[in-house]
Amino acid sequence: SVLVLTQIHYPGWRASIDGRSAPVLQTDYAFTGTLVGTGSHEIEFRFMPATFIVGAAISLATVLAMILGWRASRRRGHRNVVH
Repeated sequence: SVLVLTQIHYPGWRASIDGRSAPVLQTDYAFTGTLVGTGSHEIEFRFMPATFIVGAAISLATVLAMILGWRASRRRGHRNVVH
């Protein structure tokens, strides 16, 4: 059987059936689905697009650069003074 979810199919969806990875299908032209065998199963869909991972990595790198810059400026004795 095919389980069809009425959510838009978009790259980044991951599916698992009973804890094992399962293929994510594009069904009915726009929806998301997966193949399911007979019987009772635990099915999980997770959305983790590559753009999210790239954005998180850029944000983390920016925060680390800001911390390193702040520490370097404190070691040199520079202070921001507002007049």
